[in-house]
Amino acid sequence: ASTLTRAIVCNTSNKIFREVGSKPRQGEQGVAIVGDKIWAARPGCRIWEVDPDTGSVLSTRQFRKALSELAPSPIINWNNGKYGFGGEHGFSLLNSNDTGITVTRSQSGRIYLLDMKHSGIVAWTSVS
Repeated sequence: ASTLTRAIVCNTSNKIFREVGSKPRQGEQGVAIVGDKIWAARPGCRIWEVDPDTGSVLSTRQFRKALSELAPSPIINWNNGKYGFGGEHGFSLLNSNDTGITVTRSQSGRIYLLDMKHSGIVAWTSVS
């Protein structure tokens, strides 16, 4: 479960509920479950890998530096090739598939495709 301030790992079989991390979040920073892994978006273009049993943070994936070095990907037939690049990078709600590819967005209209298995960025673009 995820709210604007907390994410909770719920093991309904054992009736165990654990908070993800130790500090409350501020804003839309979602959680995704991919197989046996849990990912939690954090400020500063970070994503935590979370232990599904304890809610403890196992590792932090940093994407800010890579995003600053990677040019945005064009979207075919979008807005006559004009892109808005205002705002800052940042991750909010996470949506993942079984292969570990995760889609997220920033509050400023940027869209990201992340490869969580390899800690990489597939692509990003701006639609604002």
